[in-house]
Amino acid sequence: MQVDAEDAPTLAKANDLYERWTAEEAEAHAKAEQDVQMGEEAAVELGDNGAVKMSHSWLASDLDR
Repeated sequence: MQVDAEDAPTLAKANDLYERWTAEEAEAHAKAEQDVQMGEEAAVELGDNGAVKMSHSWLASDLDR
């Protein structure tokens, strides 16, 4: 493939966007795997009053990510 000098900036920008996208996809995949693992490891206990207690908790700030 032959690239003209005038195409180089466009190709460089496209490459940067692609690299950013792949990094974001990898991060999202890792987070999804972690969420699945946490779900499998979450222990459910019954307290004295019969309420269900989870071994982990979520913060509202986690939803903003």
